[in-house]
Amino acid sequence: MIGRRPPRSLGGTNNEESSVGMVVLLVARRVGGISVEPESLRGLAALGVTNVALVRDEESDGVVLEGWAFDASRATEAIAVLDAVSARALPAVTLMAIPPMNKRGIG
Repeated sequence: MIGRRPPRSLGGTNNEESSVGMVVLLVARRVGGISVEPESLRGLAALGVTNVALVRDEESDGVVLEGWAFDASRATEAIAVLDAVSARALPAVTLMAIPPMNKRGIG
């Protein structure tokens, strides 16, 4: 379900304002792969994206977008900015912070 930010699972509140918006865009492999040009970065920044990761395997390219001001319901706009016409958006279902463990395994 695109459009709803997941609540923070650990150490946070259910307030949407405290959630990082995140979406993974899966893109069919194309010659040269997907690239993010300066103009695209400006467009993503305007959508509230602050972090971008490009991922790839033999069949697909992917783009992970996240940002405190990014609303995953705008994934279609991000797809247009990246000119990734065949992309499929996978919004985050749960975001979890894992606290560090001490020697006894207690956080």
